[in-house]
Amino acid sequence: MKHDILAELHLGTLSLADAEEFYESVMESEDAHNAQESLGLSRAEWTAFGQGVPFEELAHWRYDGWPTACARCKGNLDLDSSGWFALESGNEHTLVHVTCPPGASRT
Repeated sequence: MKHDILAELHLGTLSLADAEEFYESVMESEDAHNAQESLGLSRAEWTAFGQGVPFEELAHWRYDGWPTACARCKGNLDLDSSGWFALESGNEHTLVHVTCPPGASRT
């Protein structure tokens, strides 16, 4: 069974508890190797989830916009590359370059 859990969370047709239960059932199934597809997540969403960004925050990013600038250097992030990672900042996450580009100002 497949779900687009972020769309369903956004629309309110799936609770966070049900999304997490579905995730657990996928991970315990023979289809665990297809979890990204079964959950309806993009590559960037799956990567961020694996780095600790929770489903409800990912749903917010999908529908209200992903962070587009590195929280350290303020340079543009390429979400299609693997040159970024999620960093917890208070109750939310920010994205940062794995290695900020040369000459970028770091904060």
